[in-house]
Amino acid sequence: MGGHETPSGREANSQKGRDYADAVIRFMDSRGYICTDRAEVSGSGTDLKFKPKVSGRPIIAEAKHRGQNQQGLSPKKYKEGFAEYFIRWVENPEYEFHFFISNEANGQLWRRLFRQDPDSETVREYFEELQEDIAGETGEELSKYTVETFEDFAADTTVWNWDYVELVREADRAERTGDLDYEPYLTPYSPIKDGQGKLHTNFFEVTNLPSTVYRFAVQDGVSPSSFYGRQMNRHAPVALYEGMLYSLLPQEDLPDAAADATDGGEDQLSFVEFSDRSDDDSKNWAKSLLEGLLAFYARENGAVVGERHDGRVTLIYMPLSDGGNHGKERKVGRRWLAKEADRHPVVRHRAIEVDVKRFAGRYYYAFSPKQEFTEDGRTLVDPAYKDKLSDDFSQSRYPQNARKRGNIEAWAEVLDPQESLMAYGAAKPIQELEFEQVRDIETNCRPPSDGDERTELIERQ
Repeated sequence: MGGHETPSGREANSQKGRDYADAVIRFMDSRGYICTDRAEVSGSGTDLKFKPKVSGRPIIAEAKHRGQNQQGLSPKKYKEGFAEYFIRWVENPEYEFHFFISNEANGQLWRRLFRQDPDSETVREYFEELQEDIAGETGEELSKYTVETFEDFAADTTVWNWDYVELVREADRAERTGDLDYEPYLTPYSPIKDGQGKLHTNFFEVTNLPSTVYRFAVQDGVSPSSFYGRQMNRHAPVALYEGMLYSLLPQEDLPDAAADATDGGEDQLSFVEFSDRSDDDSKNWAKSLLEGLLAFYARENGAVVGERHDGRVTLIYMPLSDGGNHGKERKVGRRWLAKEADRHPVVRHRAIEVDVKRFAGRYYYAFSPKQEFTEDGRTLVDPAYKDKLSDDFSQSRYPQNARKRGNIEAWAEVLDPQESLMAYGAAKPIQELEFEQVRDIETNCRPPSDGDERTELIERQ
């Protein structure tokens, strides 16, 4: 038959496609979702809609069956379908998109495109292919959107390369063990099994502290307002305390803005001693020095350092110059930290806020990932404009754990002196500083999955 399917062969494949969709529905039911709509879109594809039994986002899914005697499905062969689903997702971002394939081809491309931290270059190339290859009304609609929006869609898409047997086996296991039962009162107290209780945090324990704090007399007339009025002093390891200037840097390494306030003389005490005596209810000055040390080193590494509007937490972002890098990306490894936006004349930054915590006598850096925008790669945009840009690049509607973890780890690579060759020419306290991410915290229960579940739990008690 020259590779053509006979009518009986097509009907058999259609039946297998329906069976595969049935297995997807059963699998999703075992995970707490009810199928609300089912539409056959081709002989081997089924469009499905699910709503959560308790809480969470509704899901649009396609179940795409390919038999073992058929060619597996590649993203290159499904451009029209993904373009249509992308447009649906943009119009209805409250939906997650799940894609079930019984037999894949080009698996490496699947995994680069559709994961919570997609490979940006692969996404760009694929999106450009979509815009070039797809014509008609879908192509016109596709031209309205940017690659950044498609990357967010890719991060919000889950691909299951599971055949019929795997789906049924997993549904059987979930039903048998009750691991995924969705009783809203009981779920938060149900054990997390099979290693799912290991959490990665945004905390980095300072495992080796600077050894010495330097103390200087200050000139007459130097007040906190005049001292901290110079921005450099707000982002350096220096502090006015008890009428003296305390610093993690010796006289020769002090920034000019701090050195100008000193009045000769220098003595030394241990960091641990200073930490114990400077810890009071209003402020821990040792924490302030540690935060300033990391900000100082960030600037040495070429980052821009500022502060939140209330001035309490240090904001750090990587600039994108007006020279050769402008219009491109600034990366650490495979992750970009600054990128020029397509639709707006601004640069988008994956920034972090840095704070210092102290628990049980130990110090921790807390890295909180943020999204910032600059006019020229360095100067933050007006807050009102940022609100508009944040709406266009809204991150709140996407599952972000993997991406945020990636941003935190990328910034740790930039800021960890033990990972950078620049540390060898840096001041002694920077070379002494060591920190390590707090990973694999074991839990035996999970919190509510979102605010809706939390509210329902409270109302039921």
